[in-house]
Amino acid sequence: MFKNFYHFPEETNVPSPQLVYYLDQIKANIEKTIREADGAEFLWPHVKTHKMADMIRLQLSYGIKRFKCATIAEAEMAASCGADAVILAYPLVGPNIARFLTLRKTYPDTLFLALEDDLGMLKRLSEAADGPIPYLVDVNPGFYRTGVKTEDLPAFLHSASSVPNVECKGFHVYDGQNHQSDLAARQQAVDACEEAFFRVYRQLQEEGLSADIVVFGGTPSMPCFAPKLSKYPHAWLSPGTLFVNDYGYASALPDMVFPPAAALLTRVVSHPRPGCFTLDLGTKAVSTDQAVPGLLLDVEAEPLFQSEEHWAFRMKEGHEEERPSIGDVLYVLPSHICPTTALYPEVPVIENGHLSAVWPVTARNRKITI
Repeated sequence: MFKNFYHFPEETNVPSPQLVYYLDQIKANIEKTIREADGAEFLWPHVKTHKMADMIRLQLSYGIKRFKCATIAEAEMAASCGADAVILAYPLVGPNIARFLTLRKTYPDTLFLALEDDLGMLKRLSEAADGPIPYLVDVNPGFYRTGVKTEDLPAFLHSASSVPNVECKGFHVYDGQNHQSDLAARQQAVDACEEAFFRVYRQLQEEGLSADIVVFGGTPSMPCFAPKLSKYPHAWLSPGTLFVNDYGYASALPDMVFPPAAALLTRVVSHPRPGCFTLDLGTKAVSTDQAVPGLLLDVEAEPLFQSEEHWAFRMKEGHEEERPSIGDVLYVLPSHICPTTALYPEVPVIENGHLSAVWPVTARNRKITI
């Protein structure tokens, strides 16, 4: 199912465990995303998957100029690279209100958009502001993580319109619940979200409460929203994971052929009993928020258990003689690349089959300078 192009000559000198990025595949994934969106100008991608300034600079070279972030550090990173616009797609509460305002002052050439779904926090942002603060309304189209329910948008915006020093610029519509493996089922669910939102949007226009920007969905929704963009002159797509991609999405979304451009280099450290082996890839080295942390490539083995520094496997019946030797380099595709990347301070980058660079995970920590 997954072609193993992950080995490279310099791997013998790379300590394990280590996340590795593959630049040729990353570029191919960026180019394919741009084609499917019908242009880089229609993309407003999330940076949480990689958290790397080098990745943002690469995307900027392809004409992608707007970015979405989850932390102040990610927003600072994007602005420092020269992003035209940055959405901080996380509720502003506590000290992050002041940090957001500092961001605006520090990088005046970047448009920063806050995300709001609570009138109380909107008023706090207003009270702290020294001028008009642009924001997007966080819309809840059925995911129920954050956001104003679609049908409640008119009441929210009527109340928000009386709050001084803040200016609604549009809407962030994240339908995280729509990741159905069957494309037709996913399309039907996305269509329902779109129709419900734009029904209310037209009402807001009639009441003089509308705003231009509409940022849609994430990686699974992208192929469903992309054909519709021509209908909406101020709409953008907001994928994140697919530029690097992972085993989770690659296996769950068969219609989206974006080969994983990251893998975990690991080594066999023990043969604890016949037919078994142990990797140095424990829970501290790969995200375990999925039922299966990752896919082991090229070895017919099944996972037994995982602890902090170890992952034990047993060879499948009939393949016992193929057990890898102690010290062998193997590769695992992480099921969830976003939190896996955050476990590493830097990532070796392979280009044309060779180690060509090391990219710092710039915004791994939640504070850079601001």
